[in-house]
Amino acid sequence: LDPQYFDWRHCGCRFGDAGFAGRCFDCPVGGDCSDVMLRAQLGYFCDEALFLEGKKLDRCHLCPKGYCCAPRANDTSCELSQQCSGNRVGPLCGGCKPGTSAAVLGTGCL
Repeated sequence: LDPQYFDWRHCGCRFGDAGFAGRCFDCPVGGDCSDVMLRAQLGYFCDEALFLEGKKLDRCHLCPKGYCCAPRANDTSCELSQQCSGNRVGPLCGGCKPGTSAAVLGTGCL
């Protein structure tokens, strides 16, 4: 067997922890770590950039209602790459995607 196979980077995190790039962290408040990867709970925003840099997140932040994490079907959380709803982007999903602007009635961007 290849000794590199048993390197610490191949070990998994404990159930309920978030793991990425060979590091494990306690799941932050507002996060869902039931499948080891960090996901945002309903209505929360988790800083994906910090997480992908391998930095520990102490908490995910509550978003304005309708801006963040509106999962599909039976999901109770959102993948970090899909945590903004209604064409929203940026920290706390407070901005609009290029070519769109904030809706006058509602929380999305059109």
